[in-house]
Amino acid sequence: VFSSTNFDFQKLPSKKTVTGRLTKIVGEYGLNKNWALLFRVRFASVDKTKKGKTSSAFGLQDQTIGLERGFRQGDAFTEAVDFKVIIPTGSTTSVPQLGTGHWAIEPDYGFGLVHHFHRRFVYANSWVGTRIFPDSGATQLRITSETGGRLFSKVNAFGTLFLSRNVEGEDPAATGVIPNATELYNLLRIGGGIEYAKWKSARPTIAYQTDVA
Repeated sequence: VFSSTNFDFQKLPSKKTVTGRLTKIVGEYGLNKNWALLFRVRFASVDKTKKGKTSSAFGLQDQTIGLERGFRQGDAFTEAVDFKVIIPTGSTTSVPQLGTGHWAIEPDYGFGLVHHFHRRFVYANSWVGTRIFPDSGATQLRITSETGGRLFSKVNAFGTLFLSRNVEGEDPAATGVIPNATELYNLLRIGGGIEYAKWKSARPTIAYQTDVA
């Protein structure tokens, strides 16, 4: 496992492994030309194996709802800010846990770039912000980036990077959230996936992610 207090690439000895399968519905509904409603609905199946014994949990994780304010919305460059609320709907009594058990707020700034050539395109976007737990004052710096492009007709390929770093207050894991539950702290996660972009209103996606630090 990786250290929950230090950020490095060295794994600590452990007889515990955690794997998960996540189903996530990400939605954005335009309220007008500048504002949009955001939501993320998350279900997960998580298995934890320790000393040859496996525990499993399935159900809702913590959910997200928020508002986004778009600024520049050009063909090649876009930028926006958003404010999200994390609702603690995931179980904290299951083994392994599915939720943090704490409300949180998440203000972010995001930007995106896209370049078109012939019938293909490449893009890159990034969101930078904080997740703040009001009850403890704990604060995380969070960076989410994605880059990809058109692989062939209606199919896009992409790579992802997620960085989370505690910057203020008590480690949220110390308030009852076990590492490898819903959120790991001080981590670097990379991944990749395929998106089927046949419809404008829905884009089924399959992806794989792994923690590297």
